[in-house]
Amino acid sequence: MIYGQPLCGQEWYLKHRHDYTQEDIDSLTIQVKIEGRDLPTIRQKDNRGKVANIVKINRREVMR
Repeated sequence: MIYGQPLCGQEWYLKHRHDYTQEDIDSLTIQVKIEGRDLPTIRQKDNRGKVANIVKINRREVMR
């Protein structure tokens, strides 16, 4: 690892590092809700900060 030991430990990492393909990782999503409203689904490969921007925009709408 470039940045030191992985959080899971080197032994576990070496045993499981090929369990998932890049396609599996890219297909991961997160669903965020604000006050019961579903916000757009965010994919793992979307740009960083997208969740924060969506939450910030919707927080303003809720506070009106």
